[in-house]
Amino acid sequence: ATLSRTSLPFKERLIGDKFSLTRFVHDVIFRSSVLVSRLNVEEIDLEALSHLVDVYWTLFESLPVKMAGVEESKEHSVEKLDSDKLYSVLSATEMATGWGDPVAIRLCVNALVGKNTIEQSLAVRLCRSCFCQIVDSSHEFGENSFACVEIISALLSDLGELASIFKFHDKRKELVTNCIFIPLLRAEKIELLSSIVSRSREGVFDALLVSDEIARSLEDEMHSP
Repeated sequence: ATLSRTSLPFKERLIGDKFSLTRFVHDVIFRSSVLVSRLNVEEIDLEALSHLVDVYWTLFESLPVKMAGVEESKEHSVEKLDSDKLYSVLSATEMATGWGDPVAIRLCVNALVGKNTIEQSLAVRLCRSCFCQIVDSSHEFGENSFACVEIISALLSDLGELASIFKFHDKRKELVTNCIFIPLLRAEKIELLSSIVSRSREGVFDALLVSDEIARSLEDEMHSP
């Protein structure tokens, strides 16, 4: 594909026209993603998948800058490539791979083969992955570890990017509160939560949800035998 970029002179390209190149890129990404989608979650090799994502980006970057129009595509039996959608799903796949979450990766791969959409479902899954990493980090380094704050900061950044890429309503604080603050509070990780809040440069949790959950927790404690 890199030797067929439309930036090269026509005679030097391995795949001569943009329609054949588009078909080739679609076919390679789709077929390889189908193979990955058939794997069980525990069979997913994160390192191998990371290399595969790199190959996908190389293929994507070889696509023509100016894509075929609808009528032009029909004439050449090529479906109109939604390059924005492909970019979005590839970005999400790279993000999920970075978190090392096989379930999140499966969501993205299934989206590449048209089995589902990802958007909010991926955001929720990344929050759960972040929660697991926070718990693991607190076990390894102690509940005052700065690492927990760094993990949440990375999550907030990725959630913001997802909202921007997929054009959905940004609910970062609500998601992080429901998936991280509330489970930690219910697990009585008070010292860890205090450390996260005090070390965060800005509020990372939804203040209304936090106050409601704390009030509910205190009420339950008052009525407990």
